[in-house]
Amino acid sequence: MSRGYANFFPSTLLSAHAVSGTITVSGSPIRCDRFSGITFVCSWTGSPTGTLSVQASLDNITYFDIGASVSQQPGAGSATATMINNVGIVAPWVTIFYTNSAGTGALTVQGYAREMGV
Repeated sequence: MSRGYANFFPSTLLSAHAVSGTITVSGSPIRCDRFSGITFVCSWTGSPTGTLSVQASLDNITYFDIGASVSQQPGAGSATATMINNVGIVAPWVTIFYTNSAGTGALTVQGYAREMGV
């Protein structure tokens, strides 16, 4: 079953999504075959500890971690934000994925894209 996707310039992919325990959440999948670059801005409140990653898919069903560089991960006791810049993703679908390992808080993710040729 395929997921819907977000059209954005920018768009909110997760809006203050509550995280606690060992929850995993993903943002709305983005159909990115018309974009030449994608950037995510992730911010969190509270004291979550977990891992943010960017995942890509060929079919919008099975997603794989693409090993994108995340400069700052959510760590206990620190409410802050980070930017993940992914220029040139070749797969047709991409999403942001978060796994919480401890603590509680809220995660917001915004996506920004640049159309090819712009």
